[in-house]
Amino acid sequence: MGNWEDTRGLVLARDEYKCVSCAAKVKSRDADVHHLLPRSMGGSDELSNLVTRKRGFRHAKVWVLLALGAWLSALILAS
Repeated sequence: MGNWEDTRGLVLARDEYKCVSCAAKVKSRDADVHHLLPRSMGGSDELSNLVTRKRGFRHAKVWVLLALGAWLSALILAS
């Protein structure tokens, strides 16, 4: 996707400067953009893999990864 700051700005705007975990309005300086699927696990910088989080909500990513793991397990078992 190009420049990270541009991508970050697009994610913040798409999410209306709200934390996806708690719906709190955040200013750009108080927001982090997180990967739903980390790059270390094959995740990309595509907008569909990025979300706005209020600083301090890193632990919320664990629930996303657990849900993804459950989905992948079901997919594997179904095939």
